[in-house]
Amino acid sequence: MYIFYRFFFLSSDILFSRHEAWQEVQEELRRRRSFQPSLARLREEVRQRYAPLHPQVYRFSENYLEEGFLRAVGEAREGR
Repeated sequence: MYIFYRFFFLSSDILFSRHEAWQEVQEELRRRRSFQPSLARLREEVRQRYAPLHPQVYRFSENYLEEGFLRAVGEAREGR
C-alpha cells in the first residue's frame, strides 16, 4: 500500500511539473508572438537611424588579408 501511495504522489508531482512546464512554454510563445510587431518597428528604426562609425569595415578588401594567405589562394586557384 505504501508503495502505491508513494508512486501516486511522485507521479502526480511529475504530471504537475509537466503541466507547469507546458504552461510556461505557452506563455513564452504568447509573449514572443506579441513582441514580433514591435520588434519589426524597432529594427526598421535602427536601420534608418544607424550611421556606421567606421564604414570601411563593412566593405571587403583584399588589403585585410595576409600575403601568405593570398598566395595560397592564388596557387589553389591555379591548381598547384
